[in-house]
Amino acid sequence: MPLKRLPRLYFCLLMGPAEEAALEDLGLQAARGGAGWRRTSFGRHHLSLHFLRECARPPPRLVLAAERAARGLVTRSFDIVCRDLVCIRTPSTRAHPFRLILRAESPALMALHAELGERMARQRLRPAAGLVPHITLASGSTALPSGGVMPIRIAVREVALVHSGLDLDVRGRFPLAA
Repeated sequence: MPLKRLPRLYFCLLMGPAEEAALEDLGLQAARGGAGWRRTSFGRHHLSLHFLRECARPPPRLVLAAERAARGLVTRSFDIVCRDLVCIRTPSTRAHPFRLILRAESPALMALHAELGERMARQRLRPAAGLVPHITLASGSTALPSGGVMPIRIAVREVALVHSGLDLDVRGRFPLAA
């Protein structure tokens, strides 16, 4: 199956097996109400933190700068609970402009997001404006209702640098302070 867009390089939180299973179930239930909705494939769920670039092959200098930004984060490990499902319309002109996302908000997560963004800026990497931490569960062509869901707890112990194409290529894992 050919890629419909260039692979992306980004920072994220990867899911463990229990979180992945819970997100798969939630995506299946939530997208059931909309015809033509496509769920995020099992094993590809992640909590997006910062987008770096769309590129077939990330330049080594970009990867090195991203690694420098993520090394030595001072934010401590924490847990978050996600319980708000939101359907948003993206600026995309593609056939599936709607995204079903699980909002991820907590003071600790926002502190990590801010710290990583500041460290990226010091490496002359520009954090994408307007990107807020979230988990994409599905994409579709029509809006679905938003609302509360059974809480999903996520243990945040590390940040990952990922290049995603047909597969998720984890370029680095950067542990948070204990």
